Amino acid sequence: MPRVAVSDLLSCLHRGVIPRLTHDLHKGQGGKIGVVGGSFEYTGAPYYSAYSALKVGADLAFIFCTEAASVPIKSYSPELIVHPVLASNDSSISCKKSVEKVSEHLERISALLIGPGLGRDECVMDVASGIIEKSKEYDIPLILDGDALWLLSKNKELIKGHKNCVLLPNVVEFKRLQSSENQTVADLAEELGALIVEKGKEDKIAIGEYVAICATENSARRCGGQGDLLAGSMAVFMSWAHKYIQSQDHMNEDKAKKIKLSAAYGACSLTRECNQRTFQKFHRGMTTVEMIQEIPQTFYELHDNRGDD
Repeated sequence: MPRVAVSDLLSCLHRGVIPRLTHDLHKGQGGKIGVVGGSFEYTGAPYYSAYSALKVGADLAFIFCTEAASVPIKSYSPELIVHPVLASNDSSISCKKSVEKVSEHLERISALLIGPGLGRDECVMDVASGIIEKSKEYDIPLILDGDALWLLSKNKELIKGHKNCVLLPNVVEFKRLQSSENQTVADLAEELGALIVEKGKEDKIAIGEYVAICATENSARRCGGQGDLLAGSMAVFMSWAHKYIQSQDHMNEDKAKKIKLSAAYGACSLTRECNQRTFQKFHRGMTTVEMIQEIPQTFYELHDNRGDD
């Protein structure tokens, strides 16, 4: 499997993927991110993902959650658009109606993230399956994290036919997805037809025959919610990559894979750098809240203030 150099990944990011800020842009062109997640037990995760997406540079962020999660999430930030449309075992809305409600928005969003704070409520799992299936009809990136990966481990056929699927497993989630104990991230990516980020000491990224390693220095501190920050950031980078690929006439599949690989690398390196900077300020007491506040300046220094344009 050819390993793509970091210099090539950064070149793709800076010369195509990351959109330039110009006065010709209007609201929405920076990205409209949808997050499916948020339950009675878990309200922080979808907030972290959606708010991180805004901090990276998305213009709008929508959260599709259960009714029990909607008021807490709305109270966290006035900048998030919250739709309490996810069915659960305790709600009156049916699973079918829930899928329909979320699907109404798929035409208007530029990337869909499923999993943060989703929970494993049987009805919610059915709804998530329905949304994943429905998303195949729309040409948008689909990012799966958290409990959506648990769902996928039970039925790998769920993403079959999806051309823009990204998986973000940690060590435990990766083992659940493996077909054999020795299966590599590249082999699993080939099997599932997806881009996979195997999170760890180094983030291993694979799509098709291409592999990249993100070894950006970060601290040993792993605070709850850091994966949600990565997921929200990934949704934005993937939406930008997808838009760039669409803007190029007849881009070959090889080039498109490298573009997606560079976008995944961008999200991983940003998250790791935010972790490192936050640890230097707060040490063991750092939380994801502080990490999110580091995103704008970190992104600026990594990508917008290069002085080479």
